[in-house]
Amino acid sequence: MTLPFPFGVQLTALSVTPPNRSEFLDSSGSNRILNARYINPLTLDFELSPNGQYAGMDAVDQQVQLALTTTLGSAAQSNLGSALRNVKVITPTVQNDVQTVISQALLPLVNAGSISVQSVTVSIPFTNQISVSIDFTNLTTGQNVTMNLPLTPGIY
Repeated sequence: MTLPFPFGVQLTALSVTPPNRSEFLDSSGSNRILNARYINPLTLDFELSPNGQYAGMDAVDQQVQLALTTTLGSAAQSNLGSALRNVKVITPTVQNDVQTVISQALLPLVNAGSISVQSVTVSIPFTNQISVSIDFTNLTTGQNVTMNLPLTPGIY
């Protein structure tokens, strides 16, 4: 549709095409389009899918991962992150210490109604490494998620 305007100016209606969100395809290969970039838990970098686009993950799952891997006080959001860097030595109370730190890091997401923590399991598979497994329910999707986090006290 063209409308007449003085001095030869014309307005033309444009058709809008929706954005291509296929760059956030599920990293597990299910071809679901998700709402956040997948962060590799080992490299802590965005992962690329085989087609060269960014792989995707659920935004709440990404928030949990960021809450656990970000150092508390280093982000613009003051309550984002964990104090896991404060665990420098494996002591007899290290399992309780790590569980407390994890619970405090996830508390803002629990209070916001985004997740429900089912369990936090802390084990010491090697003499200098702590393994943390967090089972939580993503309340926005209703899915149960397990997130594993290897730690090396004093190094990571």
